[in-house]
Amino acid sequence: MSKITLVTAFYDIGRGDWSTNVYKNGGPLPHYLQRSVDKYIDHFTRMCEIDTEIIVYTSPDLADRLSNISPNVKVVSYDYENERQELREKIENGEKILVDCFASWCGPCKVMKPWFEKVSEDMKNAMRAKDSARLGAIRLLQSAIKQREVDERIELNDGQVIEAIEKMLKQRRDSISQYEAANRHDLADVEKFEVTVLQEYLPQALTDDEVAAILEQVISETGAAGIKDMSKVMAAVKPLVVGRADMGKISGLIKTRLG
Repeated sequence: MSKITLVTAFYDIGRGDWSTNVYKNGGPLPHYLQRSVDKYIDHFTRMCEIDTEIIVYTSPDLADRLSNISPNVKVVSYDYENERQELREKIENGEKILVDCFASWCGPCKVMKPWFEKVSEDMKNAMRAKDSARLGAIRLLQSAIKQREVDERIELNDGQVIEAIEKMLKQRRDSISQYEAANRHDLADVEKFEVTVLQEYLPQALTDDEVAAILEQVISETGAAGIKDMSKVMAAVKPLVVGRADMGKISGLIKTRLG
């Protein structure tokens, strides 16, 4: 059985007067906070469906409730302000820690929830099937998205997630060409498999007719009259087709159309 070290960063009751003065002392939560707690418990319960031991560091507010969800869960109650050094040392020693951020009022959380639920469900299915190749590809996708969020200190929206996937696809297509040129078809096959997995998280591809209609509309709206206007057309087309068409192919079509 694999193991995950998880730190909950549950904003609604992880800080503030309600956490300090009411819930810790046995008092009831106001109804709007109780709903948030219940939503997080449901969120965490789904995470526990995978065959994985979870060591969860959480605030005293949630410790009792989380510990009763699954026998695979070991709960460590901690105060972030006083005990964060312990977590820092774990990270510095090379231990991988998943920080689970969730807030019921958070706009990006609501927008991205269906996408993350799909990724989570796909990971669980891959684990159950012992499909290590697929599981590895999904984890690479998660890692790339989280890395960009950390590097740029942002929360990615749908369009930015698609851009991240497109970048990963381009990297793998470039690698496939290089491996095949070097007659390393074994390595090319690995990259091809990852391409098929990544493509599942993109919107439905546009048909050739839909692409052609978009190009004609943009060319008409921009007044493009020749190859000198290609960059202008590309800039206008990209937001309309990103994640749904190969930009290399789009570039060729525009060049042919304007040439």
